[in-house]
Amino acid sequence: MIRNVWSVLCKDILTDQETNAVTYIQSIEEGAAEALPIVISQVSIGTLWEKDSEQEEIFRARVVHAFPSGVKKELLQTREVIFNRQHQRLHFKVKRLSITEYGRHEMRVEFLRNGQWQTVSRLPFEIKKLAEK
Repeated sequence: MIRNVWSVLCKDILTDQETNAVTYIQSIEEGAAEALPIVISQVSIGTLWEKDSEQEEIFRARVVHAFPSGVKKELLQTREVIFNRQHQRLHFKVKRLSITEYGRHEMRVEFLRNGQWQTVSRLPFEIKKLAEK
């Protein structure tokens, strides 16, 4: 069985080609805007997964943006990935994130298990209204 070990919402992800070490740049927890809608250019989600057997497994994941109002929007989805190592990193890049509501948002990492999408990580971030001058 595959499980999500951790996930992080950040501005960018860098991978060193020589060492395969990863750096997660500027974690995202909150932001502010004078008026909505706004577009945030590129956010990234870094994830680490592990499996508890030696058997190869087929894996599919997606990222969903959950708005404060309860609306959910699928942002991207992987193709089928063959999971043949004990640990697997998956990095997602969302090129444009449209924000149309103030309040608590979530980026949800989900994966397909037995034909059903299951949320395995909720990455909250708050969008506040800037005080008027």
